[in-house]
Order: sequence, then C-alpha cells, then structure tokens
Amino acid sequence: MACQVLAVDDDLGIRQYLSAHLDLEGFRVVSAEDGPSALRMAEQVRPDVILLDVMLPRMDGFETCRCLKSSPTTREIPVIFLSVRASTKDKIQGLEAGADDYVVKPFDPQELIWRIKAVHRRSSTSLSQVREIEKRAVQLAKMNQALRQQAITDGLTGLFNRRHFSERLEQEWARATRYKRPFSLLLLDLDDFKQVNDRFGHPVGDAVLSEVGSAIVSAVRKVDFPARYGGEEFAVILPETPEEGALVAAHRIREKVEALQVATSDEIVSITASLGISCYPDGAVGAQG
Repeated sequence: MACQVLAVDDDLGIRQYLSAHLDLEGFRVVSAEDGPSALRMAEQVRPDVILLDVMLPRMDGFETCRCLKSSPTTREIPVIFLSVRASTKDKIQGLEAGADDYVVKPFDPQELIWRIKAVHRRSSTSLSQVREIEKRAVQLAKMNQALRQQAITDGLTGLFNRRHFSERLEQEWARATRYKRPFSLLLLDLDDFKQVNDRFGHPVGDAVLSEVGSAIVSAVRKVDFPARYGGEEFAVILPETPEEGALVAAHRIREKVEALQVATSDEIVSITASLGISCYPDGAVGAQG
C-alpha cells in the first residue's frame, strides 16, 4: 500500500509543489492549511507521515506537533518539519516538540522524498515491533491466567481445589468476623463411593465425581464457592448465608446429586450423599481448611 502523506502549509503553492513531486514517487497526498485542520485531518486519515510547516496561522507548527504527539491516535505518526526558520534553536525546538526530522526551505525534492521514506521505514519497523511486543504480552497474560487457573482448580471436577478452598475460607472468616456478617460452610460426602470404584472401576468413579461437581455448580449461586475437598468429599462456602439459607442450599444440592445417573456399559450408576452444615456466628468457632 502506498505511503500516505499529510502536507500542512498555509501556502497553497507549497502544498501543490509537494503534491506534484510526491505523486510522481507513488505517495498519496492529502493537505491542510493550518494547525487545527491538520489535527482534524490527522485524526480522520491517519497518514503515514506528516509534513508540517512551522509558521502556520491560528496554531504554529510546534504547538500542532505537540498536540499530535499527545493524542493516542496520532502520536505514533512521524512528523517532518518544513520551515524557512533554519536556526539551531528552531531545529531543537522542533525536535523537542516531538518531530522526527527538520528540513529547511528551500529543500531538494529528492532529499525530502528520501527523508520521508526513511522516517516511514523507521516508524513501520517500530510499530511492528510494538505490535509484536503487545501480542506477546497478551499471550503471556493468557498463559499466566491459565497457569493461575490450573493452580487453583481441581483437574477432574473443574471445581476449586482444596488449597484454594482453604485460602478462601480464611478470607471469608476474616470478612465475616470483622463485619459481623453471617456465612455458612457446607460439606458433602458421597455415600459408599468406594463400592463404585470397586464394582465399576476408577474411570466410572471419575465420571461420577465430575458429574457431581457439575451438579453442585448448577445448584449454588455465583457468589458461592464450591470446591473438591478430597477424594469423594466436596465443600461449598456460602457467603452472607445464615443457617436457614444453608439448609435450603444443602437440600437443593442433595437433590441434584441424587438425581444423577451415570451410564456404564451394563447399567446406570446412582449415588446418594451425606451433607453437613456449619454456620457463623451460631455454630462456627474458627476457620480451618
């Protein structure tokens, strides 16, 4: 794709002169006659390079350049100053404003074209490097998130694991005791689960555990915290839940679990569960996971 150049100059003759020479080199040229219109054009067109006169009406080139460099949408666009002001002080001021180059009028068209290509090449390389860094940063963040999720998740059921459950229980205990708010802890144990493994094998037992995990998730609120506590044991932290609410949750979970039917090659496996409840502030004296 051809490089697009925004030429900013209050002199129509200069703008036409630039367009004529740049068109011959395959550049696409758009123009503006003052600082405010240059800012609008840069936002709309997103040119690859901006040629910017210093002496402009309404807003001089230095201020225009500073505005361009302060905007998230235009700050990466290379700016080349074109000016009759040739002092070292002016050149330094232009570079301090954020310009990438400073060309003194009158200029040689071929030299200007070379300078445009140079800053465009540097900018393209820098942008591709930035995008690659951003891409890798996103990938790294996703990998870290996945690792974090693996560290706190039980691989079989998809529930939180015991270590993370213990951390969360301590946090909930601290919150509840500080603000004097109720919460409940529900423990669930599958009845005679060893017989399932002995009779049907561990793959079927694993399938049962996985289905139980899904059933528990479907029976609790999003604010609740279900976890696999150990082998065939599960736990659920119920924030802001007194005893009567915990009893309702326990009955709902038990019904969901006992409604499960896991098919084997020969028959359907059904299970039952025993549940216990501990509630703060009525029945709990401490948090220990």
